[in-house]
Amino acid sequence: MTDNKKLSTSTSESPAETSQAATVEDTAKVNVKAKPSAHNAAPQPVKAQSSKSGLAATALFVSLLSMAGTAGLYYWQQMQDNEQSQQLLSEIAALKQQTNASVNQQLVAQQKALVAELNQAKAELEKVSQNELTRLQGQIQQLQQNKPTDWLLHEAEYLIRIAGRTLWLEKDTTAAMGLLRDADQRLQELNSPDVLPVRQLIRDDIAELELLPSLATEEITLTLMALSKQISQLQLSMVQLPDTNEPEADLTLSNDIADWRENLQKTWQQFAENFITVRRRAGNVEPLMSPEHQQNLRENLALKLQQAQWAAAKGNSALYIATLDDAQAWLSQYFSLEHVQTGNFFDSLAKLKNEIIEVQYPTSLKALPAIRAINEAKLERLPEKVEQLNQQDTNLEKNNQEAEATDTAKEVI
Repeated sequence: MTDNKKLSTSTSESPAETSQAATVEDTAKVNVKAKPSAHNAAPQPVKAQSSKSGLAATALFVSLLSMAGTAGLYYWQQMQDNEQSQQLLSEIAALKQQTNASVNQQLVAQQKALVAELNQAKAELEKVSQNELTRLQGQIQQLQQNKPTDWLLHEAEYLIRIAGRTLWLEKDTTAAMGLLRDADQRLQELNSPDVLPVRQLIRDDIAELELLPSLATEEITLTLMALSKQISQLQLSMVQLPDTNEPEADLTLSNDIADWRENLQKTWQQFAENFITVRRRAGNVEPLMSPEHQQNLRENLALKLQQAQWAAAKGNSALYIATLDDAQAWLSQYFSLEHVQTGNFFDSLAKLKNEIIEVQYPTSLKALPAIRAINEAKLERLPEKVEQLNQQDTNLEKNNQEAEATDTAKEVI
């Protein structure tokens, strides 16, 4: 745009310059004509000035032509650039439109796929919900149609399950057998041959539990607690002197008169020993225990009995026997077993060692899975009954609709 303005400006200025040059020429010509011909030297400067003006006009014209060519070339290049820009814009617009169309197609396809998946998920959810509703309706129907004696099966299963928990958690075989007998009594009240195999399995479980040895964990614990209270009354052993190395001399007097010298010597020796007696003994004499040592010994013995109580409660036979052995060893070493109370204490520990504190119980009761199978079989037949009831309802509704249609047709006629 700026070059075009310059071109137009230069073009507009060229006629003025041309007219000005023409005016100069005319003025020169007039001046030539006005001057007297007498002066012969005047025409030479006029010719030189005229030739210079022609060269200036020619140069001006050439410059104008070059400027016009440059402006035309620039204008042509601008036109070419504009055409290329318009073509590129058209291509970009077409590509953008094509891309938008492709993206829109993909979005539409994805939207359709998502809608299809949602519809499928909705249909599956409705199907699952309908099945669950049918199952619940079947259970309700079954509960409404249950026989008055069906609750005995569920109660028997509950009693058998509680018997298993009592056996494995509390280790109480007596209570477990009592619960199994109660379950057998409930099944007996049904008076049904279908439960005879279950009753036989209950009898097998009871017989297996009867063969197990009974644990006396509570009695053992109470006995050990009572023995712990008697530790302070146990008699400690006194100092025991080792045997003397010197053999005892025979100081028996002889009845023979000839032995009067020996009898006199023996009499003197007996008299001397009543005042001072010196004996040499083999071995080391252990000193008496200090009161602190005695107290520590009794406390350690009490801790051993407490450890035995814990082992009996946990059913750890190895630890139980080892603890009682340690307690008996301490009694033999530091206490007087000749004392009546200490001897009885030692014998009580020996009896406790013979008690059974660990039994291998059965891992399961045979009657439990059998009675569960019977109850689950009843529940599995519920959908069939529900389907039959639904079919009956559908047929009844269809018959009612046909009857209503027939009545309507009769009224129209």
